[in-house]
Amino acid sequence: MITKNIGIADILKVLADETNLKMLSFLKLRGELCVCDLQNLLSTNQPNVSRHLKELMNVNLVTVRQDGKWHYYAIKEIPSFLEEILKVAIQEYDLESVKFESQKCD
Repeated sequence: MITKNIGIADILKVLADETNLKMLSFLKLRGELCVCDLQNLLSTNQPNVSRHLKELMNVNLVTVRQDGKWHYYAIKEIPSFLEEILKVAIQEYDLESVKFESQKCD
């Protein structure tokens, strides 16, 4: 949800970054994912994934759950206008066709 400290402009600024938008879209599409899953889906490295996750968490769009040494990220409840943006992004980037099998991180 949008809070007093985080406004629509803050959220849209973060989502203007293509990697942030794709990452949030994958979380919407695939559900809870670990960093290594996001690395595979986005074809990027761990530091890059972590940086983008931090940006999404800073605007209260993503939550994290720890299970042992693993961290799992999921999309929070979001406003309806963001649901629509993510639907368009999933179609635009054809994210449903991305082959994916969750792996246990090393």
